Amino acid sequence: MESKGGNLTQQVELSQALCDRKGWSVVDVIVEKDTSASTKRGAKRSPEWERVKALVEDGKADAIVSRHYDRMYRTPWDLEDLVDLAEATGVTLAAAQAQGVLERRTAAQAPADGLALGLSR
Repeated sequence: MESKGGNLTQQVELSQALCDRKGWSVVDVIVEKDTSASTKRGAKRSPEWERVKALVEDGKADAIVSRHYDRMYRTPWDLEDLVDLAEATGVTLAAAQAQGVLERRTAAQAPADGLALGLSR
């Protein structure tokens, strides 16, 4: 039986399959290993997260894809960074094992702040 998160290879394969179905080109595969959600990183973010942010901020990537949305962040601080990045850039957040794709919308297109995170386990 597969663990809830699956191994890293399975997570990459699921994410790649979603990109293939959507017709999206993968510009980079960034895997963060050995970082537990229970390990507080403090103000320092992982080099992998910094690479993701740089790709999006530099306009090289317009979507972040993972097995599930909770794989995109490790701590509440990381989630806050992810929301800030989405609001600032309009990056699409997509998860292979979740329903739907999260896209940044303008206030005219969606209520409240325009970004709704529907995360569930």
